[in-house]
Amino acid sequence: LLLSTPTFAGNEPGAFSLSPMFCGHIFDDDQTLEDSTFWSIGLGYNLTDRPTLEAVYSQTEADGENAGDTDAKVRTFLLDALYHFLPDNALVPYVAVGFGEINRNPDIGQNRRHLLGNLGGGLKYFITDMIALRGDVRYLLDFPEPENNLMYSAGLLFEFGAPDPA
Repeated sequence: LLLSTPTFAGNEPGAFSLSPMFCGHIFDDDQTLEDSTFWSIGLGYNLTDRPTLEAVYSQTEADGENAGDTDAKVRTFLLDALYHFLPDNALVPYVAVGFGEINRNPDIGQNRRHLLGNLGGGLKYFITDMIALRGDVRYLLDFPEPENNLMYSAGLLFEFGAPDPA
């Protein structure tokens, strides 16, 4: 069905986007947290058809790996720059780089807030001119204690508010 749909324009300059995503977070072994799944939400703005700025919020309840490890609520806030390749096609690959904050609030112990850098990429497949399927993988690096995490996501992208073509 997806292959038989007509080709729609990809990223529209000046458009806003909303991305509800289902995600997975793979934690570094040093963090003693089990990998977890969660929802995230992203809000973006296409500067042109190639560069986009996007803010993403996610939150998960991660269980401790062992019986003695404490559970934690983990929140991430990201501000990313995306660069799209082939923006006029239905299938639009992109790379992403950004920074933000990771906030780990354990059930027992002190809250931890650290700077978070991320690098990754993904694909958008436009099924209409305003709706796309989206998949994404990000490498997350927590500073000042370098802990390597991986976040992957799949969901939808809704574009709206693009100016009419001249």
